[in-house]
Amino acid sequence: MFSIFTNELKECLMNAKKEMNLLKHSYIGSEHFMLALLKSNSNLSKLLNNYNITYDRFKKSVVDLIGY
Repeated sequence: MFSIFTNELKECLMNAKKEMNLLKHSYIGSEHFMLALLKSNSNLSKLLNNYNITYDRFKKSVVDLIGY
């Protein structure tokens, strides 16, 4: 199934899993994908940064709402 994904998407999925592990969560949710995306060097990440949506700010919000 993963063979149809682009390398960029595969990397994002792996990074989302890393974010899940760092936060000690038992699931991969949209918040982990968003963190992985914000940590990447993609055009979408750059666009979100222009709106002051950064990895650090978003991660703080996740920790404040969900915790570790």
